[in-house]
Amino acid sequence: MRITAQLIDAPKETHLWAESYERDLRNVLALQSELAQAIAQEVQVKLTPQERKHLAQTRAVDPEAYEAYLKGRYHWNRRSRDGLGKATQHFQQAIARDPSYAAAYAGLADCVSILGW
Repeated sequence: MRITAQLIDAPKETHLWAESYERDLRNVLALQSELAQAIAQEVQVKLTPQERKHLAQTRAVDPEAYEAYLKGRYHWNRRSRDGLGKATQHFQQAIARDPSYAAAYAGLADCVSILGW
């Protein structure tokens, strides 16, 4: 997977920073952490030691579970009854692929809270 991140100063229309990252999809959570730290450094945000520790903690994620999670979020964002039903299915698929994938449980909880089950 390849991600290119850019920081733009919109009012001034100036390019501040850009970086490309290539990683295995299994390491998507590590990439998110690395990207968050790089952006925080570029915008000169001071992270506490606890925040740095939290960002450094990552684990591998099953690519199919991650894909199911992303599909679930897509359908959840539609906020229709049909979309929420599909989102629920995708989150359940992600959980079946990786029972320790907390984000999938959070997505499922979001669906349940909206649907009122």
